[in-house]
Amino acid sequence: VTCPFEPSGLLRQQFLSDVSIARAMLLRRRSPAASPLPPPPVIIPACVKVVAMLVQCEEMRTENTLLAADSGSCGGDGQGGECDRTCGLDVSRIDEYGVHTFMYADLDVLPFVPLSEPFDALDLMSRDGSVALSNRVCLSAIQGGQVDGVVYWFTVDATGEGGDGVISTGPGGQTSGAWKQSACLFGQPRHVYEAEPITVDISCSEAVCRLHFELE
Repeated sequence: VTCPFEPSGLLRQQFLSDVSIARAMLLRRRSPAASPLPPPPVIIPACVKVVAMLVQCEEMRTENTLLAADSGSCGGDGQGGECDRTCGLDVSRIDEYGVHTFMYADLDVLPFVPLSEPFDALDLMSRDGSVALSNRVCLSAIQGGQVDGVVYWFTVDATGEGGDGVISTGPGGQTSGAWKQSACLFGQPRHVYEAEPITVDISCSEAVCRLHFELE
């Protein structure tokens, strides 16, 4: 039994590796020669899924933008406006190092516009022990807007049987407020219209469970 979540809503680092090692160790100890044959090992949680949603969120975009001292939003003199966040200094050249993954993205309070229905992004861990580290999802925009990024959360099935054993870290659920969600900001926003088809490529690094989303 292991807790998969950080308080931020992200999966704990090396969680998938820990589960794989635990499963291998338990299976090795279950000797076929034993009589009677012991029951198969139980790993809790049994299943972990990533659920995601495309959003328009000006607050995330603003917080991730490093402004030049001569940009229009600074008034041209580096004084006042949004450049107060950088004390009037031109730091735009390091914008390429901007943070694109947001922890503690609380959808219960964060102002955003949903541009897609929540969709199953990855089956990070299935009951049979398989792990899917990449996926491609085709969906349609539910309304027009600017896709700034994707907000994601996790559903965990303790036993693999569904029902009351399923816990979600998503907004408005039974654990609302206990965990936050996380978000990935796209390098360039994309404007979409209602019902426009969108393809999302998702990949995950198993060691640190770092999720990557890309629009096509």
